[in-house]
Amino acid sequence: MEKVSDIGISSTSLKTLDHTKAQPLELATQGEFFPLRTSIELPGSVQGADAWGLVTAHDTHDYVVKRTLGGASVPACELICTQLAEALNVACPSFKIIELNCGELAFGSRVISHISDKIRTTEILTTLSVFSGTTPRGLTHYLSEVYALDMFIGNVDRHDHNFITIEDNGVTRFFLIDFGRSLLWNDDLMAIPQPHHSTVIWGRVFRDRHGFDVSSALGMLDRIAALSNERFAAIVNSVPSDWLPASQKQILLRHWGGVSRQEKVSRLRKGFVDGSLL
Repeated sequence: MEKVSDIGISSTSLKTLDHTKAQPLELATQGEFFPLRTSIELPGSVQGADAWGLVTAHDTHDYVVKRTLGGASVPACELICTQLAEALNVACPSFKIIELNCGELAFGSRVISHISDKIRTTEILTTLSVFSGTTPRGLTHYLSEVYALDMFIGNVDRHDHNFITIEDNGVTRFFLIDFGRSLLWNDDLMAIPQPHHSTVIWGRVFRDRHGFDVSSALGMLDRIAALSNERFAAIVNSVPSDWLPASQKQILLRHWGGVSRQEKVSRLRKGFVDGSLL
């Protein structure tokens, strides 16, 4: 039987944080970035509420592009959360800041799969396996971590079509995409997805089919709590000012560097343990 990899999971020793010493972070100078220009642009060629289209860039790779047209915060949230997910050991496709022919900067997620891969991904995610005893543990572990991450970043739109899988020597490897409706998409950074949001609805579907590993979800919360202020500040600082003004960047930094991050982690931890957020 095929196995689903324990993708991006590492066992690391986590530091105990002293919440009483948490201080708001100051905004650093805009980080350097080098936009990748396009050679072919195909607007409207990709399905998705926030996707503008597909481009072929000068590095010869194809990218799904998201512009500010999908919402002022969409490309900023994509850039921040993609880097945050990678920092927390959740694999995502490579990304670039894309310069379109019109001169606008956009977020680009590298295309790494084909339509047949997407069909197979949906089949894996929606096929009942937990009660037959054949669920690969890696999938239960992975989906539990993703649910915890999405709940923390306030991602309201996780569903079966924003996962990607590729086959690697008989191992199915998962990648996570689509973070545009998270973080600053909400007015309140302490908000979490509600029962009517896709993230919670599909979270239940995935649990019904593949189970839920509370320890994996709590492990993700541990990593979120332990990620350094400096690492998060570097991520936020990488966002072009065209996508996110300094005032909004400062709001994010204060949320992360103050006590609210730990308060939200504690709230989610309680909800996973007692089942109220499942």
